[in-house]
Amino acid sequence: MLNIEPKGKRFGPYEVLHLMGTSGQSAVFAAKHETTQHKVVLRVMTMAVTNLDAAIVECTQVLEEISNIDAPNIVKIEDYGIHNALIYIVMTIMEGGSLSDRMKSRMESALGDDAQLPSAGEVLQMLERVAIALDDIHERDMVHGQIGPGSIMFDKKGTAFVSDIGLTRLMKIIFRLEATNSFNMNPYSAPELWNGERPSPATDQYALACVIYELLTGKPPFNNTSIYHLMQAHMDDVAAPPHYIRPDLPSELALVFWQALAKPVDRRFPSVLAFHKGLQDALGDKLGEETDFFTFALL
Repeated sequence: MLNIEPKGKRFGPYEVLHLMGTSGQSAVFAAKHETTQHKVVLRVMTMAVTNLDAAIVECTQVLEEISNIDAPNIVKIEDYGIHNALIYIVMTIMEGGSLSDRMKSRMESALGDDAQLPSAGEVLQMLERVAIALDDIHERDMVHGQIGPGSIMFDKKGTAFVSDIGLTRLMKIIFRLEATNSFNMNPYSAPELWNGERPSPATDQYALACVIYELLTGKPPFNNTSIYHLMQAHMDDVAAPPHYIRPDLPSELALVFWQALAKPVDRRFPSVLAFHKGLQDALGDKLGEETDFFTFALL
């Protein structure tokens, strides 16, 4: 675990205000620029490598590349730098939090299986924005590699943005994972990642399809407390048709998710926007009533 005393700590010209979250790989802080007082989000990662100079050069190259991406619907990297053996990334604040925050908040406040889900129409709108962002980076020969609820962010109006572009590449450099093409496995990881294969644009599509499936049904397509059984499910099982879980959903969705969640990479949709179009066609006019899922105030 990254061990940093948060409040008052400085990274370059940025002063930490408070800790927002941690993992074994990084810590995320609310921070402000010491001169302009501009508030930002600061991701800090430690570089525990033997050849620190080489790692700094490689990480700087990646950060230079991703900070120059001028694309819609992507959380902007405003600045970055090196502080001793720590690398910090400065990002625009997303006041609506992450999709993970929103899902967790609704699930915790619900009784039984009665958590209020977003309408199908709202999910479709969110998916379109995320699809545009992912297809854009795919056209730049880049892959996100870790798409999930934590990497989909919202502004205060409930508009979706993709975060953490390039984070997978940075982690591989920082932790010297040259021989490993996958790590940090989760309920949204595609079969090829469980096999240790290199992620591709279709990998992002698969992970996003898992997220969309969960938003529509209230349950991930594959889930298990055992990492081994979770791996087996992603490798071998077929997701239940969404209308088996929520009978009000159209049965046509089954074929859409069958394709987006196909085990062989080449059987998935040719792009993420093509997945969006398939979902749109399957839903037809069954979009549901508007909710506050993407706009309610997070505590």
